[in-house]
Amino acid sequence: VVGGVDVGEGIGEGRRAAGALAALDEAGLHAGLAAMGLSVVADARLPSLTAILSPDGVDEARACRLLLDRHGVEVSGGLGPLAGKAWRVGLMGHNSAMANVLTFLGALEDALADQGYETQAGAGGATAQRSRLGAD
Repeated sequence: VVGGVDVGEGIGEGRRAAGALAALDEAGLHAGLAAMGLSVVADARLPSLTAILSPDGVDEARACRLLLDRHGVEVSGGLGPLAGKAWRVGLMGHNSAMANVLTFLGALEDALADQGYETQAGAGGATAQRSRLGAD
């Protein structure tokens, strides 16, 4: 207790608020991915980590390199049975922000288009934003 205020209680409230915002960011990410025709790996899903299946015909490692080289966005490839088949995207700490979700979705759209995967331009970001606005 500091100055009559239970600091632990305030920290707990801050964590709950941060968790609620992170959940909105995750929901926006998942909605945006679905709008782009992409699927997440349901059994590998955590609030702070999303595994996204790479579409047929898309080289996941090439997409990872393009994301980093062209957009400064770093994601990891799949592990184990998902190696070469998925990307792992983290929304943790200060990276868990809708601005970062939108940056990632736009960069991923570019990386996929580079390999001939077609999606409606801007669909992922627009859907993610609508998802967030509808939840506020």
